[in-house]
Amino acid sequence: MSKKVISIALILFTAVVLFAKTIEVRNLIARSSGNNISLKWNVNSETNLEQFEIQRSLNNENSFMKIGEKQPNGSFAYEFIDSEAHFIVNPHSPKAQNKLLSDQVYYYRLKLINKDGTSTFSENTSPLVHNVNSVKRTWGMLKEMFR
Repeated sequence: MSKKVISIALILFTAVVLFAKTIEVRNLIARSSGNNISLKWNVNSETNLEQFEIQRSLNNENSFMKIGEKQPNGSFAYEFIDSEAHFIVNPHSPKAQNKLLSDQVYYYRLKLINKDGTSTFSENTSPLVHNVNSVKRTWGMLKEMFR
């Protein structure tokens, strides 16, 4: 093959790699729904996607922690229910006991993990205040007493 054909093939390959469809998270929305927080999102593509890692933070800074994961399912639309948002482990406690929180502000984001091991993060959600009803808080405190 001539150098010209090889050069054109290399340019085309580079263009395909550079302009390949990147995965974009659209409409990442968290809503307080009863005792849980519902997190919903859409993506434009699932090409090369291994999994979504769902992360939560109390301060919208670098203290996001993994709370779950979802596998791509071909639907491009996802939902995750955070049923433990009202319990936060206090790492500074000697026994790392759970603390019941009410009116806490939460932030969520997604870590998109690709099959090749690379990853990217979604934008963070808007702040969400989650109000847990008093029955759920009381029942949670009683359960914690007997653990």
